Amino acid sequence: LSDPQLTLKRDFFVYRAYTAQRKYAVVLDEVKTSSPVELLGVRYLAMYLSATSESERKELKKMQDEDEDATITQLALAWFNLAIGGDKLQDAFYIFQEMADKHGSSVSLLNSQACCYILQGKYDEAETLLQEAFDKDSNDPETLINLAMVSRYLDKAPEISSRYLSQIKDAHSDHQFVKDLATKERDFDLMVEHTRSSYKR
Repeated sequence: LSDPQLTLKRDFFVYRAYTAQRKYAVVLDEVKTSSPVELLGVRYLAMYLSATSESERKELKKMQDEDEDATITQLALAWFNLAIGGDKLQDAFYIFQEMADKHGSSVSLLNSQACCYILQGKYDEAETLLQEAFDKDSNDPETLINLAMVSRYLDKAPEISSRYLSQIKDAHSDHQFVKDLATKERDFDLMVEHTRSSYKR
């Protein structure tokens, strides 16, 4: 499929269907943390609805009991809150902001904060943070993926999103996002061909 937006929509509906069928493991195995934000939302929903989320909750509780203020514990709490979503997104954002204030705004922290904004529908704010991340490292794959998706949400010219996707394909051909995208495009093309041949009968 040549249009990344159609590919993304197709993937979103496929993984939502798996989630509705309680096939959480399929979603968690196939939707990686480097996937587009729309798909991450489905991943986090599957994570939350599965028994895995309970084990992650227990693991987080154990970390908090050992050292609640440790950086790794705070980051785990922020990522868990990001996975839960809803009201917890603001809590996650504040933790990432505190980490940035304490240790400096890394590309990873900026992307994490941007994800909080994206999941709240605050695309302009997300783009500002992603642009800052891009200025720090114009070749970071997560930044490029997130910028491509935010550009679509903001209804920017399709060339902008396509440019970011082309850049990640060129610079990070081994990235899981690129591999998954290529697989999904092939799968979709096969489905289209199968559907066409069914109608010709």
